[in-house]
Amino acid sequence: MECKECGKQYILLSNHVLKAHGIKPDDYRRKHNIPLMQPLADDELRNHLSSKAQIRALTTEGVAHIRRMLATCDRQAQTGKKRDLPECSVEHCHVKNEKKSASFRERKLPALLVDWNNGMSIRDVSLKHLVAEVTLRKWVQEGYLPKRKRVYVVADSAS
Repeated sequence: MECKECGKQYILLSNHVLKAHGIKPDDYRRKHNIPLMQPLADDELRNHLSSKAQIRALTTEGVAHIRRMLATCDRQAQTGKKRDLPECSVEHCHVKNEKKSASFRERKLPALLVDWNNGMSIRDVSLKHLVAEVTLRKWVQEGYLPKRKRVYVVADSAS
């Protein structure tokens, strides 16, 4: 996707506009008349990433992983073959992912909790601490983050 601020091409535009231009993604959308629900990520990237992969994509290791994954998808599309893992490998992957998840949570929660308790929006916490919104919601469900009460503001219409 092309950044309308600097004209350069990016796969994940939301991080770029926040880091390089200091503009929140929603403000960027408003400024350039982009629908608020339209993602600021390349279509091809969105098709290939799951929520866990989106977190990994923010690291250098994640970029290499995405390139390998795209190459694998291309090979599978050309050959029509998929590689099946033995059950023991699948179990090992689940255990390894649970350990990584716990380690990630232990690193992120202390700093994140301060902003969360100060009422920062889930989107802003997600962008500031590089944690997917889906992960934050999961942590609320699992009790790692306190539940918030929703506050509804009703605007009076002056007629």
